[in-house]
Amino acid sequence: MKLVRSVRLWMKEGTSDKIYEVDLVDLEHAQVEERYLVNFRYGRRGKTLRDGTKTPSPVVLASAEKLYDSVVISKVNDGYRRMGEDVPAITASQTAGEVPVGGRDGELLNQLASCLRSPWPAKERDRLFWRLGVIRLKAAWPQLAAIAEKLGPSQASYSLVHALARCGGADAAGLLAGIAETNVSAVTRDYAAYALASDLLGPARQPPRLVLPRADNARRRRPSRRRSLLPTVLPWSRCCLPLRRSSLASPTSS
Repeated sequence: MKLVRSVRLWMKEGTSDKIYEVDLVDLEHAQVEERYLVNFRYGRRGKTLRDGTKTPSPVVLASAEKLYDSVVISKVNDGYRRMGEDVPAITASQTAGEVPVGGRDGELLNQLASCLRSPWPAKERDRLFWRLGVIRLKAAWPQLAAIAEKLGPSQASYSLVHALARCGGADAAGLLAGIAETNVSAVTRDYAAYALASDLLGPARQPPRLVLPRADNARRRRPSRRRSLLPTVLPWSRCCLPLRRSSLASPTSS
């Protein structure tokens, strides 16, 4: 059995002093891809730790790495901090000369690296993109750009546009322009165009675009427009029906 990745976390609040350890293990079964486990241990510092596993049966490496990253990031979000160094997922060139990233930001970057290595479910991936954009994590830009190029401008999501603009700034102008032109979603295209005209782009900021309705959209709206007139036409036509002869009689004739 081989230890692939391991991390030891701790949290101290008041009288609480807790440890949480996570291991990614290779069972080293030759010719078998599903041979990886994600195990954990937890408890009070200095006491015997309880153990468990997130994988009742072995899984492939990509699934194990995604599970490992999700467990670690959830604990960091709960307030745990790293006690030892994990296997690095970010190179010096990716951080563009910034100080080494640790804590919450480091875990988010590790999770983003896992997303780049193997496909994630769209909902989980977009949740990660949105959070990176909210905290405006500049160090995430190289990996976000790689994911955007891998997906292609037509398939980029609304959340990815959000992260590209807020994390990449002017560097994201080219990707955002492609998304604004070719994305399959009109909402995402408009959001990319809006990002291009925002202050986030700095010197690469572009003039706002005038968005006109498309011909096919106009044709689709015509029937509904006619239907919307019917309620106002019908009551009026009823008011114009011929009056009965008796109603035309003079009041004095009765």
